[in-house]
Amino acid sequence: MADSYLFEIERTRFYRQIWQMTMLLAVHAKAAFPYRPNPNIHLSGNTIPFNLIMNFEGAYEMFRSNRIGSSIHWGKTERHLASRKSNYFDTNHSGFMHDIFSGLFVLAFDPYIYWLKCNYGTNYHSWPPYCAFARLVRNAISHSGTVNLNSENAPSGEWMGTRIGHAQNGMIIGEKITIGDYLVLMYDLNEELEVLGAPLHATWQTLKFVEGDPSIVEESRPPPDQAAIS
Repeated sequence: MADSYLFEIERTRFYRQIWQMTMLLAVHAKAAFPYRPNPNIHLSGNTIPFNLIMNFEGAYEMFRSNRIGSSIHWGKTERHLASRKSNYFDTNHSGFMHDIFSGLFVLAFDPYIYWLKCNYGTNYHSWPPYCAFARLVRNAISHSGTVNLNSENAPSGEWMGTRIGHAQNGMIIGEKITIGDYLVLMYDLNEELEVLGAPLHATWQTLKFVEGDPSIVEESRPPPDQAAIS
């Protein structure tokens, strides 16, 4: 488990969606507390046993100037340290925010499901653990937010002690995976996909076939601003 979570544009898959999530949180926090000095966002989750923390002023200024930073840094703190008396802002229980985060997660992970099928087949029991779990999260989001595993032999997955399998059929995914969880899950997914040799950046528009075998072409990116968000 990481001590903090650094997302860098040059090595992080899903960076676009993670950036969008962070900007959305910063704008939401600024609207809620426009005059609070040294304001922090604390993000909890239903699976992660800690809070994520970040000062949102830098992210908000990036949003205002329409710039993309080179990195995003989320710190980590114990849950009991989060307090509204210490410039605390937590959007974890915002329903609309959860819906947006879950949609961005699907957009980010879908192209890698294709890559995983090409490299590991459709025997999902043999998929790498974080990818197998993420696939189940993605499917639940796409089934109106509910786990849909009717077969007792359906592939299962586990991440940070949260398990999704036949026994969880009918479970609302938001009961286990919510805003803070998505950011940490995407961090862990990126680390696993790095080990697997997955391409850094993939979208459905960059898929092509070469002699019958699918390969993913790297999509060019605009040069980032040098500023980092933390």
